[in-house]
Amino acid sequence: MLARRVAGPVSAGVIAVALLTACAQSASSEIRGVVVDGAGAPQSRCSVVVEVVSGPPYPEVAQVTGSDGEFSWTLPSGSYDIVAHCGGPTGRQNVQVPTESDLRITVE
Repeated sequence: MLARRVAGPVSAGVIAVALLTACAQSASSEIRGVVVDGAGAPQSRCSVVVEVVSGPPYPEVAQVTGSDGEFSWTLPSGSYDIVAHCGGPTGRQNVQVPTESDLRITVE
């Protein structure tokens, strides 16, 4: 009988953790964007990184834009600076997650 009473609360705790995890995952968003120059042309081979302003830690992983200048990440809720480095020019844009907006970072 004692084992049944202990198993009930443990099962409820496991369910609560699973629900909290599902809610936390739903607060993330895919961030998409393009790096362009001052004339609006897509910039290839730019390094794009995420800097956490507020929110959970995020590993510093750089992406390199392709010929279309595009990049994307899935980020948890928080505030982030997306920074593009293209040789000399640098561009920066802040994004609040969750969001559904596409970014356009201009490097000059």
